[in-house]
Amino acid sequence: MLEKTKINYSQKKLFGKLHTSNTKEWYEELNAPSIINHSKFIWVDEISNIPDSMVSKLYSQITMVEDITVSGRMSYGIPKNIKNDFAGFIPPTYGIGYSVKIFIDGEIIPTSHYSKPFFDYVNGVLVFENIPPKGIVTIDAYTYIGLTLNTLLEQEQSSIIKGEMGFDEPKSEYIIQHNLGSMYIDLILYYQEQIDDYSVWKKDQIPFILLDENRLKIELSVKSPIKFIIKLY
Repeated sequence: MLEKTKINYSQKKLFGKLHTSNTKEWYEELNAPSIINHSKFIWVDEISNIPDSMVSKLYSQITMVEDITVSGRMSYGIPKNIKNDFAGFIPPTYGIGYSVKIFIDGEIIPTSHYSKPFFDYVNGVLVFENIPPKGIVTIDAYTYIGLTLNTLLEQEQSSIIKGEMGFDEPKSEYIIQHNLGSMYIDLILYYQEQIDDYSVWKKDQIPFILLDENRLKIELSVKSPIKFIIKLY
């Protein structure tokens, strides 16, 4: 790899930009995921050092799209239909089997080729340091399809219900409606108690009755407003 490429790629990555050409300044490049990433690009599942279908998917013969802002056919990106549902390509740091394979008109282009191909596994950009042969450029590469931090947070959020009842009319019996659709739940309950003329909130885990998958019933020893957390387990 040319020294100029190393410097440009590193600088542009820090600025959150693509690297498509050594002839472009960082401010001329498009925005892209950088070292500081959104949760949808943070991988949660363990990645085996041998490609498997649990967390990786092989995209075979992806036809790369030429970046016409770069002369000499020296920069290509992945098509939108892949980029729209994309958490990143798995780099060979996880195992040599994840190394991208580059082809021009079906002929493999090794990293030792005179065109000096360089693939950005984060953004899916393929750059040549020298003008490559003419032809259709395709790649074989593994994408990550496992759990991301963003999905994990969404799942966590959707598995918890919080609420409060009885502030206008305290009761000793409540039926709580939720939408978790499961009999496998935990309930954490807070109720009010008078101590020395002060109302204090006390946490309690009292028995509850499951009426169905979306309703439960609780019975208190006193009339009190309640706050509650219902969580799947």
